[in-house]
Amino acid sequence: MLYAGMGGYAERVLAQANLMVPLDGVTDRLGPATVVAGLGHLTTAYVALTEVAPLRGDMAVLVHGAAGGLGSAFGQVARALGAGQVVGTVGSPGKAEYARSLGFDPVLTTGDNLEDEARRVAGERGGFDLVVDPVGGALRGRSVGLMRPMGRLLAVGDASGAGDVPVSSQSLWLG
Repeated sequence: MLYAGMGGYAERVLAQANLMVPLDGVTDRLGPATVVAGLGHLTTAYVALTEVAPLRGDMAVLVHGAAGGLGSAFGQVARALGAGQVVGTVGSPGKAEYARSLGFDPVLTTGDNLEDEARRVAGERGGFDLVVDPVGGALRGRSVGLMRPMGRLLAVGDASGAGDVPVSSQSLWLG
């Protein structure tokens, strides 16, 4: 069993049933280190999507780095929490099929026409209610234009290694 709460490394812990996940055969296939790393990603995604930027029913969520550890966790947690649309982005077409297998629909690449494709996918919404960005770099600045009015940008990492990217407060308010 996997426990997503305090005391998860104890030999025994009293926990609510809804916080328990059976791991029958999972550690055999993935190995304990992978399971422990996944727990951190899933916990981060769950806390972020329930406490920091709470999802409400039928929200449209865009997750960058959909084939990565943190991005894949955010997509799966968003779907489990009832997001109406969970769209992923990947840096290359070769990663798209894997991201689709994780439940992202559709998956976009972060090339030159990302903004046009994202607007097409968002449809009448005019953008995404929440953009989750574990990638950072120039993609973070581009993310502002992918949000709908009053949308939120959740910066959760810098996998690109590009460092902090300033985002104009004017662009947040005026688009």
